[in-house]
Amino acid sequence: MMVISIHRLLVKSAVITLLVCLWGLPVQADLNKDFTFKVSVDNTDIGTHSFMLRETGQQLTVHSKADFEFKLLFLKLFDYQHSSNEVWENGCLQRMNAVTNNNGETLLVNAVVVGSSLLVKTNSEKAELTGCIRSFAYWDQSLIQSEKLLNPQTGEYLKVLHRNLGAENFEVGGKQVTATRILISTKEGPINIWYDKQGEWLALESERSDGKVIRYQRLMQHESS
Repeated sequence: MMVISIHRLLVKSAVITLLVCLWGLPVQADLNKDFTFKVSVDNTDIGTHSFMLRETGQQLTVHSKADFEFKLLFLKLFDYQHSSNEVWENGCLQRMNAVTNNNGETLLVNAVVVGSSLLVKTNSEKAELTGCIRSFAYWDQSLIQSEKLLNPQTGEYLKVLHRNLGAENFEVGGKQVTATRILISTKEGPINIWYDKQGEWLALESERSDGKVIRYQRLMQHESS
């Protein structure tokens, strides 16, 4: 979620759907950056999800890569990899190429602007979306202020609801900071996302229907080196 996305993890035909739509938070000024999240399920580390953003003129290219593996003792229960490349211009998605290995099932999503529409193609379906289409751009809140977002793992164009729960103390890299907590409601269930005062995405947490908690925790520079 994705944003890694990223929901319904560790079950057959599951995909990680991480949805958020925010308002009233500062826009990040520097979009040229690299950052990584540690991902866990019920406090057990399962892998990482990294993001690389590069701005050239009016276009922004975003590459994300997730690699998860869940084990019970020495038995691998779940394997997940996701890679996505997106091109944005003037706050709208222009192109997307995403590949997901969801525990052995390959999911493909390709999207490109043709005229005034975004043509989306998945393994089994095609769709034509009109207007300014946006995906789950957690890295820049100004790009996800929409009532519907495109899931780069499934190609679904989904409705999202959101609520600002205000500021609270949050631990990052062993230090306490003030973070804004956003509650996201989707058909997959509730998702909580935390941002610092500069609008930097710090963490994400989602509880599944079976009670398991999926958590993204941003690694600080000294932790990811």
